[in-house]
Formats: sequence, structure tokens, C-alpha cells
Amino acid sequence: MNAFGKSLVIEDDYKKPKVNLFFEVNKVIGGRPAEEGLLVPVFQWLSNTRENISTMQKINEKFFFVNKSILMRQVVLNYRKVPGFPKYPKAKKEEHKQEWLLPFIQKYFDWSCSDLKFNLEFLSLDDPELHKELAVHFGFDKKQCRKLGLKLTAPKLEKSKLNQINK
Repeated sequence: MNAFGKSLVIEDDYKKPKVNLFFEVNKVIGGRPAEEGLLVPVFQWLSNTRENISTMQKINEKFFFVNKSILMRQVVLNYRKVPGFPKYPKAKKEEHKQEWLLPFIQKYFDWSCSDLKFNLEFLSLDDPELHKELAVHFGFDKKQCRKLGLKLTAPKLEKSKLNQINK
């Protein structure tokens, strides 16, 4: 408490109920406006169907120039209902199979993290010659060689001629 008997903690932030995006999209589909703070996620979600892309683009052009409550009303009025519930657009994650090699490449070439990020677009992670060099330099085991597609050959032990002569 401060000198005036009021709490220093802003209580309004704690009293606000948590908003669920799914319920807000359901409101828009049902014909009621969602909260103004969720305008962008609702745009993303509802523009996921082909029928609504053009409508959402027209509304999105006015995003910085018009009051957000008016834009939300436009979304409600112009939304075309589609059978089924529209799926939320998921971001595509680009993962490379050889991502585990990056620390080894960084050590092999003696690069910093920023150097590695810069040179990664010029470096082919699927290069078999690079795989062989790294495997020999760091002594990869069978599992790591299999991940790289390298065949691990065991050295062949031949009986020496000296042992045959002595017998």
C-alpha cells in the first residue's frame, strides 16, 4: 500500500477473464462480434477458407485506418458460413533431418553461431563428402553413420604371414 491507502498492484489486470480464441471465433460465426483485441487472430482463422479470403482481404486493407469495432462488425456481417468449422492455420515447421549435425559442423569449421547461420544457406547438409569428413574427424558411431547414410565397414583381420611360418 502507498501513502493514500491504495494498492500498488493494478487489480484490473487480474480481474479480466481469460479469453478463449475458439469461443471468440464461434461468436463471430454465430453473428456476434468478438473482442477487439482478438481482431488479428480472428482474421487469420476465418480467412482460412477460400470463400472468405477476398472478404477478409478487403477488411484487412482498412485495418490501420478504421476503428477496430467497425472492422469487427464488418467481419460479422460479411462472413460466409462454410459447412464444418474452419481449421486454425498452423505454421509449417521446416525441420531438416540432418539438424543434429549443426554443432559438429560449427566445431569442424570453427564458426561462431552467427557464422553458422550465415553459411548454412551455402552449405549442403546432404553432401556425402561432408558426412565422411565429419564422421572421420569426430569418430561417429554406428547409429550416427546410419543417420548419415554411411556404411560402416569393420577392418578385416587377416592372419599375418609370420604366424603361419612359425607354426
